[in-house]
Amino acid sequence: MQDDNSYNPYPLDQLVHITYQLCHAVKFLHENQIIHTDLKPENMLFVNSRYDTIWSRRTGIGIKRIRNTEIRLIDFGSAVCDKQNNFGVVSTRPYRAPEVILNLDWNQTCDIWSIGCIVFEMYCGVQLFQGTDDDQEHLAMMDRILGPFPVG
Repeated sequence: MQDDNSYNPYPLDQLVHITYQLCHAVKFLHENQIIHTDLKPENMLFVNSRYDTIWSRRTGIGIKRIRNTEIRLIDFGSAVCDKQNNFGVVSTRPYRAPEVILNLDWNQTCDIWSIGCIVFEMYCGVQLFQGTDDDQEHLAMMDRILGPFPVG
Protein backbone atom coordinates (compact mmCIF):
# COMPACT_ATOMS: atom_id res chain seq x y z
CA MET A 1 0.00 0.00 0.00
CA GLN A 2 1.35 3.37 -0.93
CA ASP A 3 -0.26 6.42 0.59
CA ASP A 4 -0.22 10.07 -0.46
CA ASN A 5 2.98 10.51 1.55
CA SER A 6 4.84 8.16 -0.88
CA TYR A 7 5.42 5.69 1.92
CA ASN A 8 6.40 2.21 0.88
CA PRO A 9 5.65 -0.35 3.58
CA TYR A 10 8.24 -2.75 4.87
CA PRO A 11 7.99 -6.12 3.15
CA LEU A 12 6.06 -8.53 5.37
CA ASP A 13 9.11 -10.66 6.23
CA GLN A 14 10.98 -7.57 7.41
CA LEU A 15 7.98 -6.25 9.33
CA VAL A 16 7.64 -9.60 11.10
CA HIS A 17 11.33 -9.57 12.07
CA ILE A 18 11.22 -5.98 13.32
CA THR A 19 8.02 -6.69 15.28
CA TYR A 20 9.51 -9.84 16.81
CA GLN A 21 12.55 -7.93 18.03
CA LEU A 22 10.43 -5.10 19.41
CA CYS A 23 8.23 -7.57 21.31
CA HIS A 24 11.27 -9.49 22.55
CA ALA A 25 12.93 -6.29 23.83
CA VAL A 26 9.75 -5.15 25.58
CA LYS A 27 9.28 -8.62 27.07
CA PHE A 28 12.80 -8.34 28.54
CA LEU A 29 11.96 -4.93 30.03
CA HIS A 30 8.68 -6.15 31.48
CA GLU A 31 10.27 -9.27 32.98
CA ASN A 32 12.61 -6.87 34.75
CA GLN A 33 9.70 -4.71 35.96
CA ILE A 34 10.50 -1.80 33.62
CA ILE A 35 7.92 0.05 31.53
CA HIS A 36 9.46 1.98 28.62
CA THR A 37 6.46 4.39 28.35
CA ASP A 38 7.64 6.07 25.12
CA LEU A 39 7.70 3.41 22.44
CA LYS A 40 7.48 4.94 18.97
CA PRO A 41 9.29 4.46 15.64
CA GLU A 42 11.77 7.25 16.47
CA ASN A 43 12.94 5.23 19.49
CA MET A 44 13.77 2.19 17.37
CA LEU A 45 17.07 2.31 15.50
CA PHE A 46 18.40 -0.01 12.86
CA VAL A 47 21.83 -1.38 13.79
CA ASN A 48 22.83 -0.80 10.18
CA SER A 49 20.71 1.48 8.00
CA ARG A 50 22.09 0.36 4.63
CA TYR A 51 19.45 -0.45 2.07
CA ASP A 52 19.01 -1.60 -1.51
CA THR A 53 16.71 0.07 -4.01
CA ILE A 54 14.47 -2.37 -5.81
CA TRP A 55 12.72 -1.02 -8.89
CA SER A 56 9.05 -1.80 -9.19
CA ARG A 57 7.80 -2.46 -12.70
CA ARG A 58 4.26 -1.90 -11.49
CA THR A 59 4.81 1.58 -10.08
CA GLY A 60 7.97 2.60 -11.90
CA ILE A 61 9.63 3.78 -8.71
CA GLY A 62 12.44 2.53 -6.54
CA ILE A 63 11.51 0.89 -3.25
CA LYS A 64 14.06 0.89 -0.46
CA ARG A 65 14.62 -2.46 1.23
CA ILE A 66 16.71 -2.39 4.41
CA ARG A 67 19.55 -4.92 4.26
CA ASN A 68 19.61 -5.75 7.98
CA THR A 69 16.43 -5.37 10.05
CA GLU A 70 18.18 -5.75 13.40
CA ILE A 71 16.96 -2.98 15.74
CA ARG A 72 17.72 -1.47 19.13
CA LEU A 73 15.38 0.37 21.47
CA ILE A 74 16.58 3.75 22.71
CA ASP A 75 15.45 6.62 24.95
CA PHE A 76 14.77 5.20 28.38
CA GLY A 77 14.46 8.68 29.88
CA SER A 78 10.77 8.16 30.67
CA ALA A 79 11.04 4.52 31.75
CA VAL A 80 9.51 3.66 35.13
CA CYS A 81 9.47 0.77 37.55
CA ASP A 82 6.38 -1.42 37.22
CA LYS A 83 6.05 -1.75 41.00
CA GLN A 84 5.11 1.89 41.60
CA ASN A 85 1.69 3.45 41.16
CA ASN A 86 1.78 4.92 37.70
CA PHE A 87 -0.46 7.88 37.02
CA GLY A 88 0.00 10.84 34.75
CA VAL A 89 0.61 11.32 31.08
CA VAL A 90 3.24 9.21 29.35
CA SER A 91 3.85 8.19 25.74
CA THR A 92 3.81 10.31 22.62
CA ARG A 93 0.16 11.01 21.78
CA PRO A 94 -0.33 8.79 18.67
CA TYR A 95 0.99 5.80 20.66
CA ARG A 96 -0.77 6.60 23.95
CA ALA A 97 -3.00 3.93 25.52
CA PRO A 98 -6.58 4.73 26.58
CA GLU A 99 -5.85 4.19 30.28
CA VAL A 100 -3.15 6.86 30.08
CA ILE A 101 -5.50 9.33 28.36
CA LEU A 102 -8.14 8.61 30.99
CA ASN A 103 -5.57 9.23 33.75
CA LEU A 104 -6.09 5.78 35.21
CA ASP A 105 -3.44 3.68 36.91
CA TRP A 106 -1.52 2.30 33.94
CA ASN A 107 0.99 -0.55 33.73
CA GLN A 108 3.00 -2.58 31.22
CA THR A 109 0.01 -2.81 28.90
CA CYS A 110 0.60 0.79 27.81
CA ASP A 111 3.78 -0.47 26.08
CA ILE A 112 1.79 -3.24 24.38
CA TRP A 113 -0.71 -0.68 23.06
CA SER A 114 2.18 1.36 21.65
CA ILE A 115 3.58 -1.71 19.88
CA GLY A 116 0.25 -2.22 18.10
CA CYS A 117 0.23 1.40 16.96
CA ILE A 118 3.83 1.13 15.73
CA VAL A 119 3.22 -2.07 13.74
CA PHE A 120 0.14 -0.52 12.09
CA GLU A 121 2.18 2.53 11.11
CA MET A 122 5.08 0.50 9.71
CA TYR A 123 2.64 -1.55 7.64
CA CYS A 124 0.38 1.24 6.40
CA GLY A 125 2.61 4.31 6.50
CA VAL A 126 0.17 6.41 8.52
CA GLN A 127 -0.39 6.74 12.24
CA LEU A 128 -3.43 4.86 13.51
CA PHE A 129 -4.47 7.79 15.73
CA GLN A 130 -3.29 11.04 14.20
CA GLY A 131 -4.00 14.69 14.04
CA THR A 132 -5.36 15.65 17.44
CA ASP A 133 -4.13 17.32 20.60
CA ASP A 134 -7.43 16.83 22.40
CA ASP A 135 -8.01 13.86 24.73
CA GLN A 136 -11.74 13.60 24.01
CA GLU A 137 -11.15 13.62 20.26
CA HIS A 138 -8.40 11.01 20.66
CA LEU A 139 -10.74 8.72 22.61
CA ALA A 140 -13.50 9.30 20.03
CA MET A 141 -11.07 8.25 17.28
CA MET A 142 -10.29 5.06 19.19
CA ASP A 143 -14.02 4.40 19.56
CA ARG A 144 -14.64 4.95 15.82
CA ILE A 145 -11.73 2.75 14.71
CA LEU A 146 -11.80 -0.02 17.33
CA GLY A 147 -15.38 0.03 18.56
CA PRO A 148 -16.84 0.93 21.93
CA PHE A 149 -14.78 0.65 25.08
CA PRO A 150 -15.72 -2.26 27.34
CA VAL A 151 -17.92 -1.39 30.27
CA GLY A 152 -17.01 -2.51 33.78
